[in-house]
Amino acid sequence: MNEKLDLLPFTTFVRGFLFWAAATATIGYIPLLVEATDFSTTQAAVFLSGTAIGRMVFQPIMGQFISPKNCLQVYVGALIGLMSCSFCLFLFSNPVSLLLCSRLLEGAFFSGFIISWRTQLNRFSHAPNFESMNDSYVISQNAGRLAGPMAGGIIAAKFDLYSVFLFSAILYSLCLIILPKKAAITPIDNHNSEHIRITYIQLLSRNWRLLLVHHLEFMCLGLWLASWPIFAVYACGFNSIEVGYSFAIAAAGGFFVLPLRKLLRKITLKARFVISLVLLFLQPSGALLISTHLGLWIMLLLGGLGSTIYFTSFHQFVSKTYPVEQIPAIYGFLGTSTFLAQAIGQAVTPYAQQFGGIEAPIIIDAILLLIMISIAFRIYKKGSEKYDLF
Repeated sequence: MNEKLDLLPFTTFVRGFLFWAAATATIGYIPLLVEATDFSTTQAAVFLSGTAIGRMVFQPIMGQFISPKNCLQVYVGALIGLMSCSFCLFLFSNPVSLLLCSRLLEGAFFSGFIISWRTQLNRFSHAPNFESMNDSYVISQNAGRLAGPMAGGIIAAKFDLYSVFLFSAILYSLCLIILPKKAAITPIDNHNSEHIRITYIQLLSRNWRLLLVHHLEFMCLGLWLASWPIFAVYACGFNSIEVGYSFAIAAAGGFFVLPLRKLLRKITLKARFVISLVLLFLQPSGALLISTHLGLWIMLLLGGLGSTIYFTSFHQFVSKTYPVEQIPAIYGFLGTSTFLAQAIGQAVTPYAQQFGGIEAPIIIDAILLLIMISIAFRIYKKGSEKYDLF
């Protein structure tokens, strides 16, 4: 990467696009695959939450292991692993244990990729043009999140659900072809474990309200990812292509961050969190209250905008608060608890649907978002110095 550039280099942009297209191509079809497979409720819960469980277990390990010195090697290994897991889910429908293991390992490899990728990007966190570079990464991410589900929907409709995993594996292999230059990774000395331990304590003591919101957001994410495709098909009458398009519409909402970025930069991070959560609340509330497809598309679009504002604000908070050499450890530390929260949301979904109907997880999602909005608003109103960064 070149520090003088406001935008990411073209190959970096393309790699971001390909990865997120691969990662999201199957996102709407995991729950539908469970519906089409003879899983028990417990097996369905493990399969739905498998990737989040894998990230919960392995992300802290990756956070301690990955550094600017080795992040390129981890990046390559993670892509090979993700490609292998996708091939496995494409080729095999039995035994169930193999499918469950593939989902768990997918989470482990996903952790390796995300931390190594963020480590590469955060080398420029203190550069004057970092926000512009981060904006261009958001473009590549949302372009991938837009194209992936749309292509996945078309493939699922034309062939079958399993073919989407083959498509995902092909995209991961393309990411491997376009490798970054090794010279772009410069070594930085890691802080010692005592320093990192102190950082964890400060993170928890100073920002516990933000962390509570962040963990509830991941639980809501788990509920939504596991329940929306089924709700969309059986309650809203969507077909497989429209399920893919619904995720693509949400990704398209993220693009509105770009024309709004000058306005957003004038707003404090605290206020951005409140705004983003209000927009996110429109997704489950719209799903429950709006019957027309057009109305749902608008709510999903606004929810996608809220999601992008939320996560870019959180990444900005971490990047501006902690030195780059601590970024892997911070994301590793948060990975344990946040993906536990996401795994809980995904694992609870089959049970909630079994006992409360297909709309039950959507209702829980909406209630949790209302709680998060109230907490974020309290942070905004408090206005103490320790919250000035966000």
